[in-house]
Amino acid sequence: MSYAYAHRIPSRAEIVVGMAADAIRRWLDRRELAGFVRDCPQEADRLARELNVDKATLLQVAGTPNGPPVLLNRRLRLLGIDPEKLGRSEPAVAQDLARCCALCGSKARCTRDLAHRPASSDWREYCPNEPTLDALDSAATRQAPAE
Repeated sequence: MSYAYAHRIPSRAEIVVGMAADAIRRWLDRRELAGFVRDCPQEADRLARELNVDKATLLQVAGTPNGPPVLLNRRLRLLGIDPEKLGRSEPAVAQDLARCCALCGSKARCTRDLAHRPASSDWREYCPNEPTLDALDSAATRQAPAE
């Protein structure tokens, strides 16, 4: 992704169309997964067990946007943690962080904090990933070479 594209500000029309398309995709994903859960309950139980979630959480996660967890990746980078490296070295931790972020009810507050006050520690009050991020931050600090 080029720098110019990453920092381009979309028009209001693009934002509205994108939000509508995302909402339709989430609705279709939830509807399709709900049919799967209804028609194949044993397989849905197995899938939920493999993902270490219950069926309700499985349905909720299916309705979240696809793609990388943008807010989580920004927070990780602010803490000095490379999201890609974390995904390779600790895939279970990265998956759990992404799952918690997907289910979080404070996305609007997180977005505002990251945009307007990235250095603030207010996120620690509402982020469900705070304990894990704190542990990762402490581990990264311990492993950082002394200058």
